[in-house]
Amino acid sequence: MGMFDTVHNNFVELGEDFSGPLQTKDLYNLMSTFWISPAGELFEYDDTECWTYEQEETQKFGFNFTWTKKPTGKHIRLKPMRFSDYITVYPDKPYDGTWNDAPVARLHIRDGKIESYKITTQGDTIWPV
Repeated sequence: MGMFDTVHNNFVELGEDFSGPLQTKDLYNLMSTFWISPAGELFEYDDTECWTYEQEETQKFGFNFTWTKKPTGKHIRLKPMRFSDYITVYPDKPYDGTWNDAPVARLHIRDGKIESYKITTQGDTIWPV
């Protein structure tokens, strides 16, 4: 099973198939989280200030300590993604049909904003120009 990133989409132009969480392998591939604003702008979630990690002494599995993730009370910050490229996003939910017919959206990002897009299927290998 490969790595992917999650994209939360609020850009309604992409349609109902793309309203829930989406996945992509075209950004970091590190289980990172991103958000597309209603205006089509792409942001990265930055939660580095939301958590602290503290050691707790234990005797589990031969280790002397474990790391515990604790909230700091700070909020997630959104960092604008200022890049230009093409990325593909696809729904995170299972698809009932064949892989070739599964919906995908091919997004042309210019300076961090969706400039154009094509709604198509996994089996379509022609990128928009």
